[in-house]
Amino acid sequence: MFIICYKNGSLVREELKEKYCEGEWEKYNEIIATQAVDPHLVGNYMPQPETCPAGLIGSFCSTDPESSLFSHPPTTIVRTVTESSLFSHPPTTVVRTVTEGQFLSKRHDITAAGFAPSPNTRLIVAGGGSVNNTLLTLISNVFGMDVYRASSGNAAARGGALLAYAGVNGVNKMEELVSRHEFELVSKTDLKLYETYCGMRANYVDLQKQCLKNVGRVR
Repeated sequence: MFIICYKNGSLVREELKEKYCEGEWEKYNEIIATQAVDPHLVGNYMPQPETCPAGLIGSFCSTDPESSLFSHPPTTIVRTVTESSLFSHPPTTVVRTVTEGQFLSKRHDITAAGFAPSPNTRLIVAGGGSVNNTLLTLISNVFGMDVYRASSGNAAARGGALLAYAGVNGVNKMEELVSRHEFELVSKTDLKLYETYCGMRANYVDLQKQCLKNVGRVR
């Protein structure tokens, strides 16, 4: 079991919503739901120094020269927050790319930590973002797992209580406890999109490694 914490998550999405979506989640969701996936483009935006990977800050993007949306050279890397090729593109592209980048990074992190999902692995979501079904559909397709949401709130408190119970009573498999609670299936994986995101994830990891080299940190 492991926990990975991030600095640049929901607050970045909130910033994108305010800057590019007139402050409305409905417009944000519309972009995520309708903007076509560009398999040649990956990027991210981290206004705060990230914790995983440690020390990465700024914005960066990379695009294949054959992409219909971009004309920059391959692997264009920009690490300044204010003058980035990422932010020179249409608002809809920025919103989609940064949101995808967040989850491509997280998918890589759990793989690097040794997590190997099986075909029956469920991704259970909690917190404020879990009410956004459009976001959960994207997560399902990037992670390659069906996404479930707890039927009731206070998921963090419940999880802590279950861990405590497991420790005191010698429960070896958390599945024994989790299976007793109700979860709502929110999104099933689109396998074709998942294959696309697998290729994008490899490109994202390569790009991120190049950025980390620039700050002396390579994962």
